[in-house]
Amino acid sequence: MGAWGLGLFQSDDDFDIVDDISEEAGFPQRITGKQGNHIIGLKTTANGKKFVCHLSDDLAKNRLSIYADNNKSQATKIAIREHLDGGKLQELIDKYTTKYHAKEEEAFPAPESGYILCILGACATTLGCKLLASFKAQLRALYPAVFHLSEAQGQLKKALDGPGGFQDGTPYDFGSVGLQELMTSKKADAECKRGIFGMNVGGQFTPFAPKPPPADLGVKARVKMELIKEEGKHPRDACGQCGKSTTEDGKAMLVCSRCKERKYCSKECQVAHWPLHKAAGSGVCQPKYWFAQ
Repeated sequence: MGAWGLGLFQSDDDFDIVDDISEEAGFPQRITGKQGNHIIGLKTTANGKKFVCHLSDDLAKNRLSIYADNNKSQATKIAIREHLDGGKLQELIDKYTTKYHAKEEEAFPAPESGYILCILGACATTLGCKLLASFKAQLRALYPAVFHLSEAQGQLKKALDGPGGFQDGTPYDFGSVGLQELMTSKKADAECKRGIFGMNVGGQFTPFAPKPPPADLGVKARVKMELIKEEGKHPRDACGQCGKSTTEDGKAMLVCSRCKERKYCSKECQVAHWPLHKAAGSGVCQPKYWFAQ
């Protein structure tokens, strides 16, 4: 297992994770059918439509994936985005966030669930999915500690914070040459002639990997993730401070004017919740946005 470049989606690890979470999202890579045919398709769609491929040789160019560049048609990308925005993306985020907080994994070189969350977020941006501010805050907390390849760090930072960063609803291009294309490129071929095939860079979680980030980055990521967890203890349709779902005067809930997500039943609750909301938001909400509108 190794990497062919220093960017996102250029390592075997990324490639395998994309395949695994694509299947978890409901996009099986292959299902053996009658006479050995292979059916590739969405498990659930609004109209029940399936995409069918009869030759296993066509898997690479027809497989469905949460990484936009792996899909053949624009219609397929849109169908996958709608499926993810319908609740499946949040389901996956919740699953791996829970696993991260359970601390069931080795901390070295990095918690794998944290890395998976970053790859999941990166894939979602390539499709133009809607990302909650809380998930973007998670990504900002995690990527410096879990990404060991320098270009990958810079790519996700730019997507999250710009310039020219990701906008909900608009597919984002990281500018990474895909693994398959990179593997067959003349550059990769030249770099591998004097080394072990496929080990020219070294994967994220292999003996050939670059040195992991300083340990304190992992500690900072843990602290930030705990703050985000605490800030999100009440659902987004309830008051962030007290958890009430209605205001005392029966009027509409107040909404943070910057993140447009966190709601409050009163200005008093927002002021009380502000230190935690600010700390967990990773720069999303600033003091001038204290009062909900």
